[in-house]
Amino acid sequence: MVKRRVFDEAFKEMAVELSYVKGSIQEAARELDIDPGRISKWRQRHKKKRSNVACQYHTY
Repeated sequence: MVKRRVFDEAFKEMAVELSYVKGSIQEAARELDIDPGRISKWRQRHKKKRSNVACQYHTY
């Protein structure tokens, strides 16, 4: 039985940043030995989180 890997928030943020620095989700995933789909999902969540924070500080 294969044990499921669990990643903490700090690792996820680092992986997202690495994917932007490398300019490629594939390269970052290869370097971190994880599935590229994970980083893609984390990037989507990261963008959504950033846009929610921006909305909170918007004054009307």
